[in-house]
Amino acid sequence: MNEYTPGRALVLVGLLFTAGMSAGLGVGLLGAERANARNSQIARFEDVFEQIDRAYVDPVDRDAMVDAAIRGMLASLDEHSRWMSAEQAAELSQHRDGAYDGIGVELQTSTEEVRVIGVIPGSPAERAGLGTGDRIVAINGETALTEIDRLTRQLDGPNGETVVLTIQRDGWSEPRELRPVRDRVLVPSVSVARYGKVLYLRLSQFQRGSADDVAAALASEPPFDALVLDLRDNPGGLLDESLKVADLFLADGVIATARSRTNGIEEFSAQPNALSANIPIAVLVNEMSASGSEIVAAALQDSGRAKLVGHATYGKGTVQSVFIYPDQSALKLTTGRYYTPSGKPVTSHQGRAPDVLVDSPASGNIPWSLQADDRLAADTQLQKALSMVTPAPM
Repeated sequence: MNEYTPGRALVLVGLLFTAGMSAGLGVGLLGAERANARNSQIARFEDVFEQIDRAYVDPVDRDAMVDAAIRGMLASLDEHSRWMSAEQAAELSQHRDGAYDGIGVELQTSTEEVRVIGVIPGSPAERAGLGTGDRIVAINGETALTEIDRLTRQLDGPNGETVVLTIQRDGWSEPRELRPVRDRVLVPSVSVARYGKVLYLRLSQFQRGSADDVAAALASEPPFDALVLDLRDNPGGLLDESLKVADLFLADGVIATARSRTNGIEEFSAQPNALSANIPIAVLVNEMSASGSEIVAAALQDSGRAKLVGHATYGKGTVQSVFIYPDQSALKLTTGRYYTPSGKPVTSHQGRAPDVLVDSPASGNIPWSLQADDRLAADTQLQKALSMVTPAPM
């Protein structure tokens, strides 16, 4: 039994008070050191900036130098953090809303060619006669770039402007020019088809309203006995929409966990009222299924709710936040990492391994909308997915 004496208490209080003052002083000194270090770094940046502005052999654009400096900082972080001009930020917002100004095509690129794999119904591309399988040789007289971001900037732009496309099509002896006129393009994120009693849903990206569109498709008539969810070539999009989509198929359990320096650990859990567990699900994935696609695929795979078919996913296990500035420019910054229900991160550029590995479709120009049944014969991955969820005849 410890004996209490006023003197001892006063000594302890004094010691604690002194320790607290010392700790506080230490924190204060540490904070001051950090502030001084940052001020020194900023002062060095300002000095270099002023030296360039004053002494560089040619006059410089100060705004362009600041943008270049910011881009350089972000380039030292990771491939997904970037600085966006007001125009680029507006384009990002438009795509998240499922609408943009352009010609309305889905493209597949390689080191050798740019190929059209889908044409949005009612789009300028469709009106100009562009078709699935066409190869874009040049845009406005310049060779079509195979880097998808730069290629998109070649095609998208203000409404009313004509884009001159040099197209090579199977059966043509030489390339021809098509001239779509840029217009507002509405992009449906969900495409639906039926194969007997199997419902096929292709989700092209996670944009605003995607989860509602998937829910509407699941509630459509006639009833279905099995489901194939196609996430191939889905680059992701809005995190909350991907979580809502996963929740449509899971009645309980963890969907994903996000970890960041600003928000700590955030756990996202499924709610009741999901699709009946009696309905089998196969999820199609490939090397271009990324981010939100991997969240959905991993949640369904880890929970045992679905089997993954195809190839390993892209491997983008990070979350980006967008910060808008007064001039409408924007900082897209990686602010967190997400983890699957099993607690594992999605490893960068390794992705999620499928349960059933199936070679890519033999043809590189299969339109994923699959509105015509005869195109099914070319899609070996879809064939396998259908065979897995279709009940054997009694």
